[in-house]
Amino acid sequence: MFGQFLTKNDFFERYMNLFSIRFTYGSLTVEDEKGDYISPENSLKIYNNMEAFKMLLKSDKNKLTPYDLVDVVDQVNKNINFFENGFRRININIQGADFLPIDVKDVIPAMYSLFNNYYNIWDVLPVYEREARFHIALLKIHPFEDGNGRTARIVMNY
Repeated sequence: MFGQFLTKNDFFERYMNLFSIRFTYGSLTVEDEKGDYISPENSLKIYNNMEAFKMLLKSDKNKLTPYDLVDVVDQVNKNINFFENGFRRININIQGADFLPIDVKDVIPAMYSLFNNYYNIWDVLPVYEREARFHIALLKIHPFEDGNGRTARIVMNY
């Protein structure tokens, strides 16, 4: 009789799969990726976003590092345009933003400082404030050429 119920692991796997689909759709909707049809590029973005989130969940790490985010963004941007993997190597402007991201030479030190703040300074803050500070600081650093918002939302939901 109880064989029809899911085990804890089966439930978790199905739940997280459904969550990753809904999360990905919501994440891309925020970026105004709406339309009556799904273009090949948008299909690839949806797939990459889901795979990046699943990859992070499977990693089962207690503490992430800046290079874990590189793995996430590399999956987010996989086979999309011609962006370099890893941290950005050029200075950029964000269209519509009222600030400039930090200089390219400061990206890696800023990422290590961000993670240090998260784990060692902001650890006394309420969880929502801590996550908000991390999310905002990450987007201000803008460490990647593309996929910063999608990567930040994936990490925020980890």
